[in-house]
Amino acid sequence: MNPAQTNQRADIVAEAFWQFSLEVYARAGVKPALLDLQDRFGADVNLVLLACWLGQGGRKLAPELAGLLRQEAAIWQEQILGPLRKVRNRLREDLALSTEPGAATIQALRNEVLAAELSAERVEQNMLVSRLGGHTTGTDQTLEATIDNLRLVLRPQPVAIPNIAVLLSAIFPGCPMQEITIAAKKFLLQGETSAK
Repeated sequence: MNPAQTNQRADIVAEAFWQFSLEVYARAGVKPALLDLQDRFGADVNLVLLACWLGQGGRKLAPELAGLLRQEAAIWQEQILGPLRKVRNRLREDLALSTEPGAATIQALRNEVLAAELSAERVEQNMLVSRLGGHTTGTDQTLEATIDNLRLVLRPQPVAIPNIAVLLSAIFPGCPMQEITIAAKKFLLQGETSAK
C-alpha cells in the first residue's frame, strides 16, 4: 500500500469513528452520561467513545496502547479542549447576564467557539485513531471487549455504573438489560481487581 492509499484508509477509519460517535451521542441518555463521566470523573469523552467503538467492532485495546492514548488525550484536553470549553462556558454565563443588544454578539461568539471545540474533538479523534495501528486484537465477544476497553481508559468507580449501563444499552440496543447491568458491574469489579 502506498502512502496515499494509507492516508485514504486512515481517513476512512477516522470518518467511521466520527460517525459512530455522532450516532451514539445522539441516542437517548448518552449525552448526559458522557458529560457526567467527563465532569465528575475527568473522563475523556473521545477515549470513552473509542473504547466503545472498538469493542462494538470486536476489537480490544492493548494495555500499553491504552496508556499511550490516555496520555495523549490528557495533553490535548489540557492544552486545547479544556481552554475552549472554559471559554464557551464563560460565554454562556455572560450571555445569561447580558442585555439584549449584547446578547446576539455573545451568542455568535459562543457558536464560533463551539464550532472550534467540535473541530478540536474531531482532530483528537483522528489523532487517537492514527495511533491504533495494529495494536488491537480481535474477538467475537463484543460486549466483553467493550467492557475491557472501558476499563483501560476509565477509572472504575461505583457511581459510574449507571453511566456505563446507559452507554452499553445505546451501543448494544438488542442486548437484554440484565446482561447490560451485569456487564456494567463487571466493569467495576475488574477495575477493583486490577487496582489491587
